[in-house]
This record gives sequence, structure tokens and C-alpha cells, in this order.
Amino acid sequence: MQMANEVLHRADAMGEQAMSAYRRLDALAAKDPCSKANRALLGEIAMEYNYLQAIGYVADDRILCSSAGRNGDGLSLGPTNYVSSTGTRIRTMVDVGIGTRFLILQKDHYAVAVHPQTLLDTLGGRPNVSLGIYGNSQHFLLASRGSHEPVWLTRPHDPSKPISFDGKYLVATATSAQFDLAVYAAIPRSQLESRLHAFILILLPIGLLLGGGMVALILVVARQRASLPAMLRTALKRNAFVLHFQPIVELASGRMVGVEALMRWPANKEVGERPALFIQAAEDCGLIGRFTDYLLRKVVLDARRFFDQHPDCYISLNLSPADLQSERVVKSLGELITTPGVAARNIVVEITEHSFLEPTSANRTIDRIRALGIRVAIDDFGTGYSSLSHLTHLKADYLKIDKVFVDAIGTGSVTSEVVLHIIEMAQSLNLTVIAEGVETPEQADFLRQHGVTYGQGWLYSKARPMVQILEQYGPS
Repeated sequence: MQMANEVLHRADAMGEQAMSAYRRLDALAAKDPCSKANRALLGEIAMEYNYLQAIGYVADDRILCSSAGRNGDGLSLGPTNYVSSTGTRIRTMVDVGIGTRFLILQKDHYAVAVHPQTLLDTLGGRPNVSLGIYGNSQHFLLASRGSHEPVWLTRPHDPSKPISFDGKYLVATATSAQFDLAVYAAIPRSQLESRLHAFILILLPIGLLLGGGMVALILVVARQRASLPAMLRTALKRNAFVLHFQPIVELASGRMVGVEALMRWPANKEVGERPALFIQAAEDCGLIGRFTDYLLRKVVLDARRFFDQHPDCYISLNLSPADLQSERVVKSLGELITTPGVAARNIVVEITEHSFLEPTSANRTIDRIRALGIRVAIDDFGTGYSSLSHLTHLKADYLKIDKVFVDAIGTGSVTSEVVLHIIEMAQSLNLTVIAEGVETPEQADFLRQHGVTYGQGWLYSKARPMVQILEQYGPS
């Protein structure tokens, strides 16, 4: 029930922000709604709301312009999927040209874009819990994660009995008092049984030992050790993870200014070459804090050699959303920069947009990190679901453009224009831009000509062990 209430709280906050934006847009000059001044106003309004990723002007089911700029002849939104009891036209799963699908809410001629995961990704959430938001009056599903049963949307809402069991799922529902919205959170029966089984296993070994049932106990332990979380724990104990580094270069000169530390698992060929897979698994099973500690311990060994030859360069370290909810990471970074040969100016931490699900606590931690003299980069910008407002509230130093936008350069696609808007926005906020995934000289030239300072990608080097980086880039 707690997760359902959390999702409902977010959905209500999203609705309040959308209604506030609509009211402010009513005063917008209708003569030329896509004028430069009006587009600037759209951008200003979008920056103020953390659940609204963009705001646009709509005519004939096409977005003619938005807070990201003009859209030529307009970007088709497709037909309306659902009209709420308050008259809001809602479209689900709309692709706006950047490979990410949004929930679009339209009132009169203005629409707001919301990434569904901003509402469904709860910090305390578990991947096996299904979550959904739906229109209450017409039982229309707006956004969901995990399994979905249509009957959950039509179940009568009884505040005195918010939780029910349908034979397969334990389902909690909550209804908005402000909007035509309701949410559900459902956990499968198998998961309930596994939790009960886990509880029994706490007591069962005693009985097994007394009764001589050691074989069954060994089988249980063997299955547990075979799971990925158990494999990750074992790999951490055995120091099985290694660090590779990818150079970050100045586009104008090709000079290396830093490296990004990336974790690899060479002993596990199936998973080791897909770091996103085991890092996500570490987050899901609560091990990510131990991975961060491991990273900080390992990086010291390579940092001494690296800064001995390149004292003016930096090493960039990735932090998880969970790290920004912890006091421990600030202490660990403080200890890192007291290591002989490592200064605060030699360290940059990278955080993703996903880290802003709880912006207040995340910003507090980031402020403490910057107070140490360590710089901060926003990683993979544009692929997550934070709004521009997070950038105005966050004191960052760098903004990293994700590879998906760099790949689109020169293709003529809608996505190819997004990179220009990101660059312009970053420059207006005095953020230094780093482009990821640079693979061709043409991409590097385009980025340099449009004011991007730094880049990294296979054009310069793959991620490799530190000894190979030092061989490629001799002493400064």
C-alpha cells in the first residue's frame, strides 16, 4: 500500500504542475505562439516543474514548437487515447523522436510531456512489484510497469478495503481526490510464497540439522549461490572486478584532459562485457554501495600512476542514485582526495538523471561533494526523465551528451536537432559540455563547431586498462 500511495502522490504532483502550466500559458500571445519570445517562455515554464519534461504548442494534433525549439512542419502526436473527466486529452507512449516514449497531456492548444518512469520508479520499489496509473472514470491504463490485469482497473474502490487478493496477485489500489486518476500496486502470489519460504528457511536449518536433513539444506544453499546476487557478492570478495579507463579529450586539440573509470568483470564472459547488466543487478539487490566502495578502493591504485604522469588530468567516477541518498559516499570521497598524489581537482563524479527522483536529498549530497572541491558531471543527459528544472537547481560543472544524440548527427532525423538544443541549454547554464560516443571525425567537427569542449568515444580510444592508456598518452 505504501508504494501505491507513493505513486499516487507523484501522479497528483504531476497533475498539479500540468494544471499550473496550463493556467500560465493561457496568457501567452496567440498571434504567434511559436515566436522566439514565446518559445523562451515555454522553456522557462518547463524549467520550473520537475515532473514536466517539455511543454509544446499543439495544432491539428501536431506539436509545432516546444520548450526545445521549433519542429518544422510539426511533430505528429497521433490520436488521443483518452479524455479525462476534466477534459484533458491524454496520449500514451508517444515517441517524440529521441527514442523515448512519453505520456502527453493536452489542454486546449498546449501539451506537456511526462516520462512515465518518473511516476513509477520509486526508490523503495522492487522490480517484481507491478505498478500502474489509470484513468479512473473510464478505466484506461496510462502507464504501467510489470504485469497488468485489466480487472485491476475496474475493481470498485472501497477506502476501507484498499487491498485485495485475486488468487494470483495481492493488489493495493488508491484513488486521487484531485484528478481522474487511480493507481495500483500488485505483488504476485509466487513472490509472497517465496518470502514465506525464505522465512521458513531461517527456521528450517535448525530442524534439518537436528533431523539429519543436511542434503536439503545444501541444495538450498547451492541454489542461492548460483543466483546473480550471490555471484556478485563472491566476485567482490575475490576482487574479480577490474577497472578500465576511457580517455576524455579536448576536441580542439585532441589533448587528453581526463579518463572515465569503468568497471569490468573479465572472469564472467557471459555478463562481464555488459557492465550495465551487472551494475543494474547490483542496484536491484542492494549491493551498489559495496560496488562504489570497491571502485574507490581500486581507483587509488591506478590514480597514483596516472597523476604522476598527468597531474593536470582527472579521473571521472560514476555514482549511483543510491549513493546520493547516503552520507557514506561523501566521507569516502573525502578520504580519496587525501591520498598522496590525488587532489580534489583530479576527481570528477558523474551522476545520471535517474538520481533526481528524490532531488532534495540528492542535491544536498552533491553540494557537499562540490564543497570538497570535487567537480560534478550530469551523465547521459536526455535519455532519462528529469526536467530542465533539475539543472537550474543543481550546481553542476559538466553536462554529458548521451551517445544516442551524437549518433544522430548528420542523419537529418529529429533526434539530430536535439543535440543543438542540449548544447544551447548547457551553455546558457554555464555548464561545460562533454559528448559521449564520438566515433567519426565528422561528429567531432560538428560538435567542436557548435561549442562542445570535450569528447570521448572510440574515435579516440575504447575503455582499456590504465597501463595501455599510459602507453597511448605519454607523460604530459
